[in-house]
Amino acid sequence: MKPEVFGRYILLSRLGEGAMGEVFLAKAGAVDLGVERLVALKRLSPHLVANGNARFRFFDEANVAAKLDHANIARIYDYGEIDGRCYLAMEYVQGRDLRSIFARHRRIGRPVPIAQACHIGMQVCDGLDYAHRRRDICGRELGIVHRDVSMRNLLVSFDGEVKLIDFGIAKASCRYGATMPGISIKGTPAYMSPEQASGKPLDHRSDVFACGVVLFELLTGRRLFSGRTIPEIWRKIRLCRIPRMRDINPDIPEPLQAIVYRALACHPNQRYQSAGDLQSALLALVQYNGLYTTKHSIAEWMRRIYAREYAVESAQVASMWASSCDSGVASSGGDSQRPLYSPSYRGTVPGWGPARRTTGAPERR
Repeated sequence: MKPEVFGRYILLSRLGEGAMGEVFLAKAGAVDLGVERLVALKRLSPHLVANGNARFRFFDEANVAAKLDHANIARIYDYGEIDGRCYLAMEYVQGRDLRSIFARHRRIGRPVPIAQACHIGMQVCDGLDYAHRRRDICGRELGIVHRDVSMRNLLVSFDGEVKLIDFGIAKASCRYGATMPGISIKGTPAYMSPEQASGKPLDHRSDVFACGVVLFELLTGRRLFSGRTIPEIWRKIRLCRIPRMRDINPDIPEPLQAIVYRALACHPNQRYQSAGDLQSALLALVQYNGLYTTKHSIAEWMRRIYAREYAVESAQVASMWASSCDSGVASSGGDSQRPLYSPSYRGTVPGWGPARRTTGAPERR
């Protein structure tokens, strides 16, 4: 696609498309964000602009995620409306989601290496523990529960970073309104906790269970809960029968198997009581067993298993960036832009109205 001006952004290429809209790789100008950078820009589909429920869900995700600032959570830079189109600009993560990494290793006939799987698990837990404990400016707990910690919502960058994304269905006291009517169970079926699959009240320990599912699958190279229908998957989750991991992958240390089993306990009271507790258990294990790895090692691993894709994508991004600079395309502002949140603004604005500028200046999916 040719570079397209969208308010203060230049849309460089389409990254993906879904039921709610499109995601673009975009260039953000220096005037608004303090520095030129690449962002992943979500834009609500035109046919959904007049749909109140769709707008609610779109801005509700942004409202929750914009309150979070952590190295393991993809950052929200800005959201609002431009020429009547709802948008959300977030950190661009050049890499792959765990769904792709899992599939790549299944094709070569072996699971994700234990050290890498544990590192990813610890980083995810760190981000979740931060979100679970987040408080507002008055010190009140936000009560955030992600509710969709799944392979597709966990990214690993070619720089070795691990990022949690998509707070679109997160449970939080800071949401604009109540749960949307007509939907009682939300999330990716195969990664739900037993209480979530039963439609029961849940708390942050539901996310701990989901982390256990992700760890099981990374370490064994097998799906934990699968079925031909969603009700069949939910039935298996409620039964909570977990196969012996070492029967599938004998290289898994017994203590690591025990850690994953505890995260996958059927009753929340029998699990780790926080994502931080699960992270601490994993950290102690990798240190004792010599499995500790670094962000640099994760980057090398990612660039090795995706060597061709990394080279091609890096060249394409560099070319698009240069093209946007040479073409003379410039972002436009004006009254048609209605930012609801930006680091250079005062923050989330009740009623989704315009915000006042401040003198302060403040990074895919």
